[in-house]
Amino acid sequence: MKKRLIVYIVILTLLISGLLFYRYGRSIWIPVKLKIIGHRSVSDVLKDIGPGVSKKYKNISELINKKPMSILIFKEERRLEIWKFSDKWKHIKNFPFTAFSGKLGPKLRQGDRQIPEGIYGVEYLNPNSKFYLSFKVDYPNKFDRKKGKERNEKDLGGDIFIHGNNKTIGCVPVGDDAIEELFYIVAKNGRKNIRIVITPYDMRAKDKKLNIPGIDWEKELYAIIKKELLKYKLD
Repeated sequence: MKKRLIVYIVILTLLISGLLFYRYGRSIWIPVKLKIIGHRSVSDVLKDIGPGVSKKYKNISELINKKPMSILIFKEERRLEIWKFSDKWKHIKNFPFTAFSGKLGPKLRQGDRQIPEGIYGVEYLNPNSKFYLSFKVDYPNKFDRKKGKERNEKDLGGDIFIHGNNKTIGCVPVGDDAIEELFYIVAKNGRKNIRIVITPYDMRAKDKKLNIPGIDWEKELYAIIKKELLKYKLD
């Protein structure tokens, strides 16, 4: 009886560990899966698009030198900005959205069609996206999970990508040409050196009062975002 109980405990532990790894270890197992099944690797894509992307930038080496880079995403303006840090933050380029879903306000749950709002990283790059190329935003972050727990929200959703094409449900599409540039720069500079800031509107240019139905912490969230945005000063 005691041996059987130990076996059950081991099986349960392995099952829970496997589920946690499936949910939170995607940056590890998804690239391995894609490599095993024989689709294009990130290296394959970089070889294909590298020459074309490099021609679009005079100093491409400065963009991929492993130093901090930020991607700013403005929902109301439907604009994505690239910023690179050397001795200070420097504005590199803008890309317009090619589609949009949801409204201003954070993502609260699976299926709400919302683009998240907050400060994120890049979880992994997907060279085999159905939207040409993409990279995953690591939503939900610590703040999202904390507020979700307070609301007793069981499923915050996920699978938020910046991708090509011109269709979306809760992601950020920028078109195929733009995603080639972004994919190359993010991959070569290192995904761990990238910060993604998603905001409802450009708080550097104006103040706007937003009351989001169902929550009472939007001021706390937007104070965090605005503090981060003030690092990136447009001339």
